[in-house]
Amino acid sequence: SEQILELKRFFDKHGKLPTPKSNKSLATFCYKLRNNGKDRLSPQDLETLSEIGFRWGSKAASRLNELKLHFDEHGHFDVSTSENSGLARYVANIRSAYNNWDGGTTGSATARKISDNTISEL
Repeated sequence: SEQILELKRFFDKHGKLPTPKSNKSLATFCYKLRNNGKDRLSPQDLETLSEIGFRWGSKAASRLNELKLHFDEHGHFDVSTSENSGLARYVANIRSAYNNWDGGTTGSATARKISDNTISEL
């Protein structure tokens, strides 16, 4: 598709995938690709995405990657709701779950989903 070719051009020029600040429309496109899955894409589009190292994953993995990109760009994890409301909610949930963590046996469902790996990835 044209958007995938545009994504490849962006990657070729910058050496990384876009963030909301560097190219909001392409970053949104990446987010939607991850959430909608790859079953609707042509083999050629899948190959192009593979060439640029596009990572597929769960919504949580996508949010975590989005948060890493935010940190790389801004140097902090403070995301305002006006900047990115979904990511801001994700950060608030992670902070709350971390603060309430007791080893994963009780507490909210979010707290039980957090693992040492997720925390260490941040």
